[in-house]
Amino acid sequence: MRRGTTPTVVITVDNTDGSEVDLMGRSLYVTFKEDGFNGYELTKRETDMDVSFEDGNTVLTIPLTQAETLSFHEHRLVRVQLRCTDGTSAAATNIADFVSDEILKEGII
Repeated sequence: MRRGTTPTVVITVDNTDGSEVDLMGRSLYVTFKEDGFNGYELTKRETDMDVSFEDGNTVLTIPLTQAETLSFHEHRLVRVQLRCTDGTSAAATNIADFVSDEILKEGII
């Protein structure tokens, strides 16, 4: 992810048995956490994303703002994880990693 941009992060939850995982009625948390001391952390909730079912998988589409991506430091590892609960049971995905890329002109444009 390049800092200062407005990317749309897409998370696909593989439903290997082909059944639809109903995430619509659940509390969803997608957390982006930057490695290192005082690393920035951003958590998006179900109201911040679009949830759909495509090709046997649940797809979360999460838009990020310039301000949010500028909060990450350049060349830092950022980890991402989805957690959800229906009030009774809770689940979490594996953690995915990416590195935040630099920009030359700082700030929101």
